[in-house]
Amino acid sequence: MSWEIKLDADYVDYVCCEKNHLTQHISRVDRKMYSEPSNGYQEPDDDVMEDTYRADSDHGVFEWVVIARRTGFNAYADIDDVSQIKVPEKCEVSMPPAFSIRES
Repeated sequence: MSWEIKLDADYVDYVCCEKNHLTQHISRVDRKMYSEPSNGYQEPDDDVMEDTYRADSDHGVFEWVVIARRTGFNAYADIDDVSQIKVPEKCEVSMPPAFSIRES
C-alpha cells in the first residue's frame, strides 16, 4: 500500500506589523524517503517520509518540514512532526497549515 503526506490548505494566515496577511500558494519543494530502525523487537524498519513545504509572502518566505512514519508491521502511516523552519522577521503564523496522510 502506498502513502504520502497531503497538504490540507492552500495558504496560511499570518500577522506582520500588527496586520493580518495571507501567504501565496503553499507548495512542496522537497521530499526525502528513508528507513530507520524500528523500536519493536524484530520488526521491519520504519518507512519515513520528510517533506519540505514553502509559501512566499509580501514579507518573505515561510517553510515547514513535515515528517511522517509507517512503523514496523503497520500498514498505515502517521504524521510524526510538523516544524516551521523559516518565518520572515517580525511575522507570526496565526494557524499553521494542516497535513494528513493520503493512502492508495
